Amino acid sequence: TNFPPPPPPPPPPPLPSFLPRPPSAAAPRPFPSNFLPSRAHHARTGSSLQPSPTVSKPISLPPPPPPEPPKCYLLPPPPPWPPACLEYSPGKDFKVLFDPFTDKGRDGRFAALIEKVQEASLDNGEDARIKGKNKGKETLTRYQGEVVGGEPEPVVRDPWKVEEFRKPMVARPMRTGLYEIKYEYDSNSTGPPPPTAILVTNVLPLMPNQEIRRHFSKYGPILTFDPPNRQNDRWGAGYRVHQVQHTRRGEALNGKMGISGEGKKLKAILRELDDRRRRECEAKWWKEQEEKDREAAARATAKVPPGHVSSLTSP
Repeated sequence: TNFPPPPPPPPPPPLPSFLPRPPSAAAPRPFPSNFLPSRAHHARTGSSLQPSPTVSKPISLPPPPPPEPPKCYLLPPPPPWPPACLEYSPGKDFKVLFDPFTDKGRDGRFAALIEKVQEASLDNGEDARIKGKNKGKETLTRYQGEVVGGEPEPVVRDPWKVEEFRKPMVARPMRTGLYEIKYEYDSNSTGPPPPTAILVTNVLPLMPNQEIRRHFSKYGPILTFDPPNRQNDRWGAGYRVHQVQHTRRGEALNGKMGISGEGKKLKAILRELDDRRRRECEAKWWKEQEEKDREAAARATAKVPPGHVSSLTSP
């Protein structure tokens, strides 16, 4: 015969909402006599002695410990600061006066000087002024500015203060248009902010300001527009347009670089004024020449007798 399967085990009892107090190490206290049941009670009930259930009070748990602070993974500390530099670095200052491999065209000039140094100086090991054993292949060096008899003394001079010194000319072509800057600038950026001012020269004097503003408005909003004073200067010194363009979130400043974005505004203005002054002088000279030609033609016409056709014609 097949027996039915056994019933499932009962579920475990629920956990209490409070934890019982752990037993202390002290001796248990005696149960008070007034809580013990009397004999009459046992005779009346006719049952065995059973303790009455006691209602236990909930025990308050200690507060939970505070949460641990979040761990911050920092970089290792920087290396110690280097010691301060001395005014004079250790070692000797030197200057190579003659090297046969680089100064091939000055052999005769230093040949006599090398002989004088060989006669006057001794062998100093590593600090020997003349190095090389082959004749004509010696290297002449000067240490700490020391000279021997007959050797010219060095004169300390600043090459920047020489009158013949000229700064090298930059071979970069002049910009003739606007170039948009492809980087964002904010308070955390290094270096100067991007330029936002544009200097425009060589504009026709009859060009209205509205047309100029309309032309530059397509590159960004214009904050200031400074047209030249045409009452004092007929041609004007140039237009200055200042425009700044922010991103949608205001995180960066994007500027427009113009013709004079390299700090050459004053030079460009002076060059333009010189060109205009030269053109005005040439126009004035041609006008004077035309007036002189007209006067000469008028005088020649007045001297011709009536009935005679003059061969001179006015220009």
